[in-house]
Amino acid sequence: MTAFTVIATSLSLSAYLLAQSGPSRLEGCSDPATLVPALKALRSRKWANLSVEKVEGLWPLSLRGGGSCEPHCVFIVNDGRVISDAIECGESFHFHTSQSIDGSLQTQLESFVIKYSTRTRKDRDAVERTLIRALHMGGDAKEDNFDHTRDFTWTEDEPERHVCGLHLQYERVNNRWLLIFDLACGPDGRPPNLKMRR
Repeated sequence: MTAFTVIATSLSLSAYLLAQSGPSRLEGCSDPATLVPALKALRSRKWANLSVEKVEGLWPLSLRGGGSCEPHCVFIVNDGRVISDAIECGESFHFHTSQSIDGSLQTQLESFVIKYSTRTRKDRDAVERTLIRALHMGGDAKEDNFDHTRDFTWTEDEPERHVCGLHLQYERVNNRWLLIFDLACGPDGRPPNLKMRR
């Protein structure tokens, strides 16, 4: 083996090892730990009283208007990573809209979705655990498992009584492991619809 071949092989091996030891997050995907304080803040507020402006102030990533979803809703989004027109990492917040007595438009948070892609299933499961821990589901949490989904429902009494539902969906997108984390909360007696919102 020539000296040139040995050097070339060593450089290739070094580059491979550096790539393996680098950060496991995909470019454009935030550190899920940075979302935990915001998730806790959302949970600790009166859910129905969170306007678009309040959510934008709480969320650590920049959000932009996503448009309307007629007849009575609007949404804001963060598209952190989009490959081949598929959102691999990002968030969307959905708000119910109504007219106040003075005619102005009021918005109230109904649900939000976090999409998060990873290279491995193990990394995806770690992200899921990180996000779920921020919720501190109550002792009455019920879980239903299906083929590629898990649903949780529970009741919270603080700061006001409401029923929450978490829909977890697992997909493969662009050869990545995708977690869809879909949370909705509603007044007591009106459990949220666990159907995934895109």
